[in-house]
Amino acid sequence: MKEFEAWVIDTKSDEGHGYLGRYYFGYKIPEHMEGCRIAMFETRRSAREYLYQMRVGYNPYPKAQVKHVLVSLKEIE
Repeated sequence: MKEFEAWVIDTKSDEGHGYLGRYYFGYKIPEHMEGCRIAMFETRRSAREYLYQMRVGYNPYPKAQVKHVLVSLKEIE
């Protein structure tokens, strides 16, 4: 697998924070998945559910939105 599609949450913050990180929602990340620094979702529906969770209560990113991305892998020799 050299490329795959995923869904991410772009904070669209004025400070330029970009995509939400893997630890944003506070869940423990398995060691074999710690290489990815961005929170990625398999489906748009899942990403939207987490976006909704962000908007409940205090929301530091009111402009956040779900984006469809293509992730490319390149081996470094």
